[in-house]
Amino acid sequence: MLCPVSKLPVELLTKIFHLTRLLAVSVDSFSREEKWKEIDWVTLSWVCQQWRDVALNDPRLWTELPTHFPGWAAAMLERSAQSDIMVDFQRTTFGVGDQIAPLLVNHVSRIQNMALWTETFHSLQDEFLLFSSTPRLTALRIKAAFGMPDIGLEALGFRLPDAVFLDAANLRSLTLEGVNLNWNSHLFSRPLQFLSLADMSLKPKMAELRAAMTKLTGIRMLLLRNVLPFAEKTGLFVPFADPVCLHSLLHVGVIDQPTCLASFFNAFSLGQDTQVHAVTYLKDNYRESLRHLLIAMRRPNAAGRFFSDASTVDLEVKLPRVRNSSPPSLTVTMCRFLISSLSEGYSIVDLPHLEFRVMKQFQGTYLNEDVLGDVLKEIFVAFNWENLQELSLAGLDWFFGDTLADTFGTLATVQMITVGRSSVQSLMDALLVGSDNWESGNNSSTPVAFAGLKIIRMVGVSFDNIHDDEGWDGSELDICLSFRKRQGAAIQEVHLEACSNLCRDDIIGFTYDADVIIWDGKEYRKGVHREDDSSDEDSDDEDRLSAQDDECEDNLWGEDDNNA
Repeated sequence: MLCPVSKLPVELLTKIFHLTRLLAVSVDSFSREEKWKEIDWVTLSWVCQQWRDVALNDPRLWTELPTHFPGWAAAMLERSAQSDIMVDFQRTTFGVGDQIAPLLVNHVSRIQNMALWTETFHSLQDEFLLFSSTPRLTALRIKAAFGMPDIGLEALGFRLPDAVFLDAANLRSLTLEGVNLNWNSHLFSRPLQFLSLADMSLKPKMAELRAAMTKLTGIRMLLLRNVLPFAEKTGLFVPFADPVCLHSLLHVGVIDQPTCLASFFNAFSLGQDTQVHAVTYLKDNYRESLRHLLIAMRRPNAAGRFFSDASTVDLEVKLPRVRNSSPPSLTVTMCRFLISSLSEGYSIVDLPHLEFRVMKQFQGTYLNEDVLGDVLKEIFVAFNWENLQELSLAGLDWFFGDTLADTFGTLATVQMITVGRSSVQSLMDALLVGSDNWESGNNSSTPVAFAGLKIIRMVGVSFDNIHDDEGWDGSELDICLSFRKRQGAAIQEVHLEACSNLCRDDIIGFTYDADVIIWDGKEYRKGVHREDDSSDEDSDDEDRLSAQDDECEDNLWGEDDNNA
């Protein structure tokens, strides 16, 4: 016989409650009370009186204050006993904080995790006086919703009072958005491991920022958005003779205007294993400020080592094709490891790397292919790429063939290039530079782009440009392979992964000018089009090729099984 639910062991019930408690509160309910009821572990506690008693006698279950339903706050505080509590005002509406704050007067010392949004209070400056002593506080997030500096609107300048969180000696994580503060604040202390500052209306002086960072000897992650001082106003285009070392950092993210980023890279030194994400906005007449930034990044202890040591570069260019699509941007990601040598499932983002992104600022320079092409040339010229061996272009947009040939195409060290649906045409355009003269029987004086290229890897490319709007004319690959071979820069391998609309004749044709074609893991060598038909493996392969032939024929005539 099954054991009645009322007889389940207390330990098992407690574990069930704690696991289901991790589920998020539904935001689709019609009332606050309904939201509260949809917290699964509370619903479970209503099964019977024994379950209810187990839940009420475990204070750790009641530590997350229900700010979305203030009526339950007092009961939660009582049931949590002396356990650490979490207070999140970010999911509440205007004024709700004023209802709950008085209930916290006798429990402030138990707050472990707090998130405040200024819109939930009528007067947050007054309410902050409650939080003068928070000895258990380990994570604090405050967001001021007074303005949006990142799109050009002026913030009202909410300032964090000095006399709050005075004894937060255990603070590990601090996030401030739209909040100004004293840069000598006691919150900048050794235990802090995560610091995120964004959209400050009162930017610090570089001396203040350097002094604050010097205190953070245990910092692991640093995120700064629209916080850095302007270099042109402070003379910070000149590198500091004593840059502040941030070698404990595992990750740093900086988002700001070019001159502001220049001030950061001139004032600080980063560790060898730090992941760096740098994003900048372009304005009109951007060249001078962009060049100052690139000069600052070129310092070996800033970001220059990522460029000079890079064995792999991932290049992504996004151009909006329809309204409301993602904003235009150019992203260059560098890593000193060869991605092809890593185990399956690993990528650049799992390793120490630099991601440098250029975006359009609100009401700033319009980023089209010409502007982004010019920016890419500036980046390429500014650095040394002597170790580059692998280039990933899977995220590259159309129409960048000439720019690609003029920049990375001049490097003879690149041995493998990866392309996708949108980028394959740009690569072919770059590789076929000078082929017009060759096709007409004349010798081309144009240097071969990517002279050392040995492997082309195509992922998700459609070889049907008739029925597929994003398809590509695969005959260009034949022309490219033949052209490269006759120019003395033959492609040795072509890898085709998850590519569509390929036929057996295509694969055989590619082997005439390339030594090896690898199609979804199956290898085809030059001059060997088919092995012993008696093998099961080849039999299966023939079936697959026949199916691909049928698919190509159907696409050619525009028919399928339903209307054949």
